[in-house]
Amino acid sequence: MLSLSDVLARTYKILSDHFALLAGYLGWLLLPLMAEVFLQTLPKNSIIDFISFFILGISIILFLRLTIILSRLIYGLIHGVQLSHELLQTDVNKLMLPVALILFVQGIVIGGLAPLVLPALLVGVWIGFAHLTVILDGKRPLEALFYSHSLSRGRFFSVAWRLLGGTLVWVGVYMSFLLIILTTAALLTNSWDLMTTNTFPDWFVYLDTIGRLFVLSPVLFIHTVCVYESVRSTVKEPTQVVSPPVNSP
Repeated sequence: MLSLSDVLARTYKILSDHFALLAGYLGWLLLPLMAEVFLQTLPKNSIIDFISFFILGISIILFLRLTIILSRLIYGLIHGVQLSHELLQTDVNKLMLPVALILFVQGIVIGGLAPLVLPALLVGVWIGFAHLTVILDGKRPLEALFYSHSLSRGRFFSVAWRLLGGTLVWVGVYMSFLLIILTTAALLTNSWDLMTTNTFPDWFVYLDTIGRLFVLSPVLFIHTVCVYESVRSTVKEPTQVVSPPVNSP
């Protein structure tokens, strides 16, 4: 199993080498986001509410498809292979329902335990790989939960350190950059209220939104897949691989 520093290095290399490729996929999420922002400028009525609900549904479908596609894409990049878009699309429709189910279960369980920090972290490590086992190893949702838990059995703290410790590192780096930008803006404009107010200026909110979409989200996604691949590679168990082989053209 790779050390945390090796996982961080691998994550950074994949992001830096293939940023444009990843951004091209993630950019699709901008469409419903921009549409929702536009709707917020219009007077509220039942038609606007219906359109907003429709856009939410489109966003969920896009999110599920991108979760499947990016999981396969990043898994291939870890092994030095860039899978074609056609191969990445293989079985996406078939996986939509099980992936939606497992992500819903993960969200309900971990989110429900969020007020209790330690149990949430504990369960988060146990079932945090479940969606990847569905996408990459062909597990059924219930089987995926147990399999994800088995990956940390006997080495919980090692897995938790790589998964949660790395997440804290990336979030810390991202927040530090935002703080530097905000401090620089306050210095240049001599407006230190930027550092004390609870309401940030619109330009900063938009910058944070773009940063979360194109930087923080992909780096955390890549990190999770890298940790999973590292942990999974130490387990000798035959699986039904749904994702295209990494040596595919």
